[in-house]
Amino acid sequence: MKFRLQAILIISIILVNLQCIKPKKEKKLNSFQLTEKNYGKQIDKYSKKFLINKNYLKALIILESSGNLNPPHRFEKNIYDSLKKLQAGKIEKFENITPELVKNLSDTTLKEMASSWGPFQLMGYKCVILNTSIESIKGDDIFFYSVKWIDETYGHQVRIKSYKDAFHLHNAGKMYPDSGPPRTYHPDYVSNGIKYMKYYERRDSLKINQKTEIKITVNKSKKK
Repeated sequence: MKFRLQAILIISIILVNLQCIKPKKEKKLNSFQLTEKNYGKQIDKYSKKFLINKNYLKALIILESSGNLNPPHRFEKNIYDSLKKLQAGKIEKFENITPELVKNLSDTTLKEMASSWGPFQLMGYKCVILNTSIESIKGDDIFFYSVKWIDETYGHQVRIKSYKDAFHLHNAGKMYPDSGPPRTYHPDYVSNGIKYMKYYERRDSLKINQKTEIKITVNKSKKK
């Protein structure tokens, strides 16, 4: 009897202690960290392939999807309405798309083409200029096609470091205006993009300096 009481007492103490132990909360990552965690390898791969500044791509992902993995697509009714008019023959052209290219498409496909996809929120109808299918834009190849579209559409602006124009072109489809406010969906879209780039540039600079200091320290110790 005494042994049973002792056992019950020990078990009770163990249970109380277990309840007091709270599991550690996983530290929430910010958009900068999420971007590198979720897309770092792809950014490194395709920035080299297409000669697009990797920090520009990182900043763009933060602007468009906050670095989240598999971000939801966004339907744009004004684009859908234009595609419907094109399909009905009410307009002759929508960007590089002619009525013949959309006349047999279902309403579901038109809605997919009128939606933006992936970390860069590439519009579905860009599949036409990229000579691919809407399924490719929706699928696993979205990162490749997004950077390919950036390269073909305004890669020159990125390569000459005209980032103000590059950000504005991505979001509004036009160069940054000479006068008046920007045409982006948010007035700070461009300025925020440049700010995010500077963050990554400063961090890269610190990493380079740290590596240099380590090398100097190692070399000095070898000489001794």
